[in-house]
Amino acid sequence: MAHPLQFIAGEGGGNDDGVSAVCCTGATMTISTTSDLVRGNRLKVSAWVGPYPEFFELPRVREDAAPPQGRDQATGAAYVSDGQALPSLGALAPLGGWASVATLLLKKTQEMTGFDPVSTVYDVMAWSSYLRKLASMPFLRVAGRNTRERMLPLHASMAAVREAFEAMCARFSVPTRDAIMASVGGTLALAEKNPAGMQKTNHQMVAAIVEEAGRVQIVQLWTSVSLALGEENLYRPLPRAMSLRCSVRTLDTLKCLRHAETLRRWSALPVEAWVKAVNSTPELARE
Repeated sequence: MAHPLQFIAGEGGGNDDGVSAVCCTGATMTISTTSDLVRGNRLKVSAWVGPYPEFFELPRVREDAAPPQGRDQATGAAYVSDGQALPSLGALAPLGGWASVATLLLKKTQEMTGFDPVSTVYDVMAWSSYLRKLASMPFLRVAGRNTRERMLPLHASMAAVREAFEAMCARFSVPTRDAIMASVGGTLALAEKNPAGMQKTNHQMVAAIVEEAGRVQIVQLWTSVSLALGEENLYRPLPRAMSLRCSVRTLDTLKCLRHAETLRRWSALPVEAWVKAVNSTPELARE
């Protein structure tokens, strides 16, 4: 049976596992040694950790500033494990598990980009920077991407948005789908109640760390929905197009082990604590 998360074939990566490579161009032959490739790996990690060029730096929303009218965000998280054996942690054993290694990488990405998943204030620079950094992370290999367009009907409720998420998650295993949808329930409840003007655009992001079939994957879903304030001060979707995106990335455990010294210097967070920490106003999301 196919792996539940393999909905698009092919994993990214490259010849960066420390083996020699040969490149021939016409009459010229170049041999890349193991040391060259290892050095290249270190440069990739250093470049990823480094800041964006200056032309990417845009003004940020000040923490003491009033939330901008018409936009907000809601985030959620989930963790799923089928209990199957995973590769040895080796030098990363102090982190406690591969899921915690994944949360360490996500936490580092948040810190580098200034993305605050707990806040309901939407910071476009932090949001887009976080997604860019995540997409270029050298410790993850792309396992699949998907985008679905859905036109929300007139007089739709939040149930229509939930159905769009459910359709996107149909390819996942039942435990993964149930965990993601439980988190989506919290983000939609928050979007429905959080005040941000008569009309607003709500930005949703849900992440799940999934341990299945002997590997660790990070599932990310995000979208934006146009909402209008309706009866009982609850927001309802406007009849507009909704674009829902999903990515699945596999944790490169070998590369993590090669850079264990670097990873151990970063601030870690157990996976159970991460699930609670990245939910926007979790008290409301748990209602």
